[in-house]
Amino acid sequence: MNAESAFYDHEDRSRVPHRRTQDPLPADPVGKHLATLFPNGWDWIFASAPEPGDPVDWATIKKFPLSPVEMWSHHQDPECLIGVRPSAQTRWLVLDIDKDSRYHPASDPQWLPQIRHALEDIGICRSLLCQSSHSSGLHLYLPLPETVSSFWLSNCIKLNLEAIGIKFYGGQCELYPNPKRYVPKGKGFSLFAAFRLPMQPGSGFHPLDADLNPLPWSLEHWLDAFELCADGQDMGRLHHAISDAQQNFKVRKSGHASSLATWQERIHEEKTQGWTGPGQTNEKLKILACEARVFMGMDSEDQIAEYVCQTAQNTPGFYEHCRHQHEIDRRSHEVAIWAMRYYWPTGTAPCREAKYHDKQVAPADFGYHQSKREAAQTRIKKAVLELKRVDKFPPWNYRSCPSHLKASPL
Repeated sequence: MNAESAFYDHEDRSRVPHRRTQDPLPADPVGKHLATLFPNGWDWIFASAPEPGDPVDWATIKKFPLSPVEMWSHHQDPECLIGVRPSAQTRWLVLDIDKDSRYHPASDPQWLPQIRHALEDIGICRSLLCQSSHSSGLHLYLPLPETVSSFWLSNCIKLNLEAIGIKFYGGQCELYPNPKRYVPKGKGFSLFAAFRLPMQPGSGFHPLDADLNPLPWSLEHWLDAFELCADGQDMGRLHHAISDAQQNFKVRKSGHASSLATWQERIHEEKTQGWTGPGQTNEKLKILACEARVFMGMDSEDQIAEYVCQTAQNTPGFYEHCRHQHEIDRRSHEVAIWAMRYYWPTGTAPCREAKYHDKQVAPADFGYHQSKREAAQTRIKKAVLELKRVDKFPPWNYRSCPSHLKASPL
C-alpha cells in the first residue's frame, strides 16, 4: 500500500478514471499532443460559447466519457467550450488567479513574481502564463517533463504557496489538480475539479508575455512552449519537495506518534549526513528550522534563526560545500520567518493563519534571487555541453521554434 492509499480511497478501483487504451487518438499531430496532455475523459464539462462578458453555463457530462477524437473536435469548435478533470497522474498543474483576486497583477504586481520565486525554490523553474478567458483571469501553467501524482503535487504546491501567504479559495486563487476532499476507504471516491482546456478558439484564452500582453501563438506554438518549459524544471528538487509534503500531510492528518517519530528521524539523518555538495543550503536550513519549530517548540524568529545558524555551522560539510557562509545569518533569519508561518510546535493547535494572511507581514524570500542565478548558471552549462555533444536538435527545439517563441520569455 502506498502513502496515498493509506489515507485516502481517492478512486473507485472498478472505474479507472484514465482514458481507455482502445480509444484512438486524433490524426492531427497537434490534437494528438493535446489529448496526451489531458487524457481523462470521465465526467467532463461542456458549455455553449457565451457572449463576451456573460457567465459560462457549464454542464457535467456523466453518461459517457469524452473520447480523444471528440475532444479535439469540440476543442476546435468556436461555438462551444469544454473542460476536463485531471487524471491520477499529471504532467501539469494550473494556478487559477481570478481577475478580482488580490494576487492578480492588476491588484498587486508583486504577487506573481513572489509566486514564481516560491515555485522555483521547489524545482519548478519555468511556467507558462496565460489569460484564461475574456474575464482577464490568469492561468499559470506549470509543465512537467514526466508524470507525478496529481494529489501529492497539488498538496505540495498548496503547502509551499501557503507558506508565502497565498490563501486558496474560489474567486481568489485555485489549483488544478485541486487537493481533493477526504473520502473514507470503501466509501466511494472524490473527483478532481474540472477546468476549461487551453487555447480554444474564441474563448478569450491567450498566452501572455512578461508584460501581460497577448502573444499571437497557435495551439502548436503553445504546446511547443509547454514542452520547453517542462524541460527546464528541476525534477530532483520537485520530487524532494513532494516527499516533504507527503510527510507533512500525513503528520497533520493523523497526528500519530509513529509519524512524528519518522519525521524526526529523517531530520536527524539529514543533520548527521550534512552537506555533501553545493546547492543544498535551502533544503538544509529548512530542515533545521523545521526541527527548531516543530520538535523543539521554539516560538520566535530570532530564537529559530540563532539555532539554525549555529547548528548549520556545526553540521558536517558546511565549510566544504556551503556557498552561503558569508550570509548565513541573513539566510537563517529568512528560513526562520518561513518556519514560523509554515509549521507549529508538535502537540499544539494549528496557528499559522494568524500570520499567514497578514498583509503587513512580508513573505520570506529564502534568497530566491541567488537561487535563480545558480539555477540559470546550471541550465546554461548544461545547454553548452549539449551543444557540444550533438549536431542536430529534435524538431521541437529552440532552433526550429518560431521567432516570436524564441523572443518571448517563458
